[in-house]
Amino acid sequence: MFKRLGVHLVTEESTSPDTRLAAILERGLLFDYETKHEIFRLLATVAPLLSPAARHALLEAVVEGPPHGDGDSDPERRFDNRAIFDRLEWLKRYALDWDELDQAIETLLTLEPDMEVRPHPDHDTWMESGTWGEKPPVTVEEFVNLIESDGPWRAISAITARDYTERSFNEPTWDDAVQLIKETATAHPDAALLLHSCLTITPLRAHQDLISACIYGWADASLDAIQLEAVLSILEAIELPTDLVRPISAFILRAAKKLDKKASTDRLARLDHLAREVWANHAVAFSEPGWSDSLLRGLNTWPGFLAQYWIQRISLRWQAEPDQWSGLRSIEEDALSAMLPSAGSSHAANAALGIIAADFAFLFSADRRYATERLVPLFDTATSNVAPEAWFSFLHNPRTSPEMLDSGFWQLLLAAESTATSLEDRNISEQYWRLIASIAAFSTAAVVDRNELVGSLMRRSDQGPLIYFLRTLGSILHSEKPQAAVEIWDKWLGAIMTQRYDLPAGMLSQDERAAWGDLALDLGLNAAIELSARIPGPITGRTRFNRVSEQFALASPTLLISLAQLRLQVTEIADWHVQNELSELVQRVGHSADPTAISALVETALLKGVGDALNWVRPV
Repeated sequence: MFKRLGVHLVTEESTSPDTRLAAILERGLLFDYETKHEIFRLLATVAPLLSPAARHALLEAVVEGPPHGDGDSDPERRFDNRAIFDRLEWLKRYALDWDELDQAIETLLTLEPDMEVRPHPDHDTWMESGTWGEKPPVTVEEFVNLIESDGPWRAISAITARDYTERSFNEPTWDDAVQLIKETATAHPDAALLLHSCLTITPLRAHQDLISACIYGWADASLDAIQLEAVLSILEAIELPTDLVRPISAFILRAAKKLDKKASTDRLARLDHLAREVWANHAVAFSEPGWSDSLLRGLNTWPGFLAQYWIQRISLRWQAEPDQWSGLRSIEEDALSAMLPSAGSSHAANAALGIIAADFAFLFSADRRYATERLVPLFDTATSNVAPEAWFSFLHNPRTSPEMLDSGFWQLLLAAESTATSLEDRNISEQYWRLIASIAAFSTAAVVDRNELVGSLMRRSDQGPLIYFLRTLGSILHSEKPQAAVEIWDKWLGAIMTQRYDLPAGMLSQDERAAWGDLALDLGLNAAIELSARIPGPITGRTRFNRVSEQFALASPTLLISLAQLRLQVTEIADWHVQNELSELVQRVGHSADPTAISALVETALLKGVGDALNWVRPV
């Protein structure tokens, strides 16, 4: 460190350049490793101002080379020549009109013709910053102009002739060139149609990438009828290599999504044919591991694209002929059936399953017979080895109809509990119970027996499912209009809860009592709250007194305060949540509740260690 500081001070001092150079040469520091950067900085400072004699002394010292070693071995000699060359080339950057220096460099390059200039010879290591890629070779408009002026072959040659093997900061990469083709096809489909014939004769490494980019670009473009016909003709003529299956499948799907419901029958038939050809020729060979679940696999792979295409295709036809609808046609049934998983089926079928299962409700509505015969069995956990994946996809956004449930789907849904609740994604478990609770609350299906559903949950030794069901039911009903809770209470829920609370108190666990009490608060009904107060459960992390409506709170303040006191009595620990709930309840209704009820709540809270409860008492 002191040596480096010493060289730095020599560089900065006000003596003559010759004197400063002599201080370094006399101490043999010209090739010193520890002060390398500082020495190079001194040379850059003094080189332009040296006298002829000093220049000669410096050049002689540099050419002599490092003082260590005899330089007999090839590696050592090349190492020394590298050090000499770096200093000679560095001096040339700062000293002009130095013929001897030029001659010394030329002589060294005769010995080492491969020696190249380094950007930072004063450092052994350095770091640079910049960005990779995201810089097209030319803009889309410039590229289109090049196609029009010089022709497609010269335009594509100008792009592919660049050397993309060297990764330089702020320079285009091969991916940028591919992206340029895609954006050109999207913004200027006709220009890409001219390019296509040239892409097929580019080097093999390049042409699959570029053709894929063209097809993806056309998939994103707004093609008119003539352009769509031209692209379809190209795709129909391609001998489908594996690399092009995904972009062609993406094009088929996006083309269908952009078609009007009155689209040409011939055009739809060509898309149908192309979709079936892709599946028939490539499904067996498909293998794309790595996706975490069946739905993601379906949404991001070409078999899933084709499954989406057929669902979109069915939807288009249904919209076009709603009054004449009679279910799926044979071509649609055959296409879907080919995609369904079966014994020894391909990975492609498993990918398509994610899409078909997710849209099961639509397909059931479109053709009840086909869905019942071919799709419902996929969800049977007793017989189907793909049932877990089918339920996973379906439960992401589940929809049911009474007809679906009555077709046997309700029994399969109940039987799938252990499968749905054991999947790694905990959101699926929540969706499962939310679907069960929604069906119990609102479905008109004849097969749904609420008494049997709740009774079966009550009879189980594990109360977790019952409690989850009650909490989910409460959450659903709380978000509905108050009249919905009244109707459900009057129709079936009130009778079930009453029957349960007619049992001796010891028959209901604390967890169940807490769940019924929280459900009563969600309902916001006097009858439910009064019933829950008969055998109160503890206040839990799920308990929310503020979930009752303002109207109910103002009408029944004493009932709420009394319920809170009863539940607090059986609560073991009054943690921060309990204290917060009670404090907010008192602030909300304490001014209109019976003072006796407030005093009882305060007394119980103090016994539980809630010191702030003294603040709940109204001043006299």
